[in-house]
Amino acid sequence: MAHEAGFLGEKVRATLKHSRISFICQKDPKDIGWWTTAEVKYKMAYAMRSVFQSTAIYYADEMICANPWLDETNRLQITKKKFEDQLPKYKIVIAGLSMNNPISTPRVSISGKTTKEGKVSSSFTDDIAFCISANLFFINMLNMRTIPNFNYEEIFEY
Repeated sequence: MAHEAGFLGEKVRATLKHSRISFICQKDPKDIGWWTTAEVKYKMAYAMRSVFQSTAIYYADEMICANPWLDETNRLQITKKKFEDQLPKYKIVIAGLSMNNPISTPRVSISGKTTKEGKVSSSFTDDIAFCISANLFFINMLNMRTIPNFNYEEIFEY
């Protein structure tokens, strides 16, 4: 379980005290971030799956890539390659099934580090797939206005 964006959010809050920034806080308004439990990972994965299935999102061939850590001449190609490598590995993983023990309880999880055989490999990275699923999950929650302790009036004021 990880606490996403908590440290960074606190730094931003301290630096930009008087700006119009609203933070996502899962429980306490003073605790910036969201706990990525197994339940939340399922919700993130299904948010991404439903968006891709409904074709509400698609892969654009022409896009801007502003990654300051990569060389400007080929950073778009590198980022596209990472996206194409990581996204198919983002799957539901079922482990712990035993043919010798018919009453064994399987362990079901979400991982972006799966092999073709469906096993989790620590040699893979899943940063891009995880970020896409997390962003789609939060966009859906923002649209539905279901994030607790969130200042919707400040973000959506016209």
